[in-house]
Amino acid sequence: YVLRVDEYKSTLGSRLGTYAHGILEEFEKNKDSFDYEKTKEKLILSIYKDEELTLEDKFYIDRSDEYIKDIISFNNEKEQNSKIDSILTEEDIKISLHDGKVIFDGKIDKQYVKNINNISYIAVIDYKTYAKDNNLLNIKDGYNLQLPVYLYLINSKNSNAHYMGIYLQILNFNINKYEYKDKSYIVKEKGYKLSGFTSSDQNDLSILSNDFDTDNTSDYIPLRLTKNGIHGSDLNKALTQDDFKNLISVAKDKIEEMIERVNNLEFDIKPKGIDKGISNSSDEEVETSKYDHLPCPNCNMRDICYRKDSDIVILSRKPFVSKLKELSDKEKAKEQAEKEEE
Repeated sequence: YVLRVDEYKSTLGSRLGTYAHGILEEFEKNKDSFDYEKTKEKLILSIYKDEELTLEDKFYIDRSDEYIKDIISFNNEKEQNSKIDSILTEEDIKISLHDGKVIFDGKIDKQYVKNINNISYIAVIDYKTYAKDNNLLNIKDGYNLQLPVYLYLINSKNSNAHYMGIYLQILNFNINKYEYKDKSYIVKEKGYKLSGFTSSDQNDLSILSNDFDTDNTSDYIPLRLTKNGIHGSDLNKALTQDDFKNLISVAKDKIEEMIERVNNLEFDIKPKGIDKGISNSSDEEVETSKYDHLPCPNCNMRDICYRKDSDIVILSRKPFVSKLKELSDKEKAKEQAEKEEE
């Protein structure tokens, strides 16, 4: 956006995402008077405006309706089966930074709120219309910062909040999710479980869901319980309040870092690397890609196949491809020098 590398253009995927978000937001805000067809008509007018609603778009929107209706029913059942007091949708939070020179603005899809002794117990949910990794291993490198940034925004207006969880809910419109039956598309694969991190305090779990009262697993909250507490393999998904505060601190630091870089006109792109072996011009060993070419053939992205925080080092000097060219140039120069000596 800053470099104006490319003009934003709406795609079918982005339009479907806007449509699904709009339907879900309207339902949460007006459950008692919600009318799906009227909301649909209003959203289509808003999304397309003077553009043509193509047959392709109409096909996918119509087909997604059964899926969206199904997830509305699922979420409503889970929310009715919880102890939350209220649901906030699309809350827009603005923060003034650096004496008003920077306005940091974020809009949060959904928050579950429970008020206990003047303390707001909050869970954050963000809808995604595509599958997305949601680990926190590499947030210091700038990955998966969205949910921590939401915590930062909430903390700016409520520093005394108690966090029950941060989650993504994936809205998957893949064609394999449907089957055509009785002249309509039916959702055949259901899976609306949240993805993310939950408070390690089991009292918070009882607020979010009553599923755990009768079963040690939940088809909504991504944690399993045993008679001794959280299942050992799920401990990495349980965060203490100090952990949530640390995420807020990291988000704040990354935002400040980005502001500093923008102020200094630093827009260099730094690929990540995981294998050592190629030396830079000062003969100091740096970490580079383990692949012979980029992007990574396994994940189709630039070196995001790592798994451990210790594997990651920023290649701060030159991209891997430039390093290969540098080595090739050195070899050519060496060959030329040998020929001249002969």
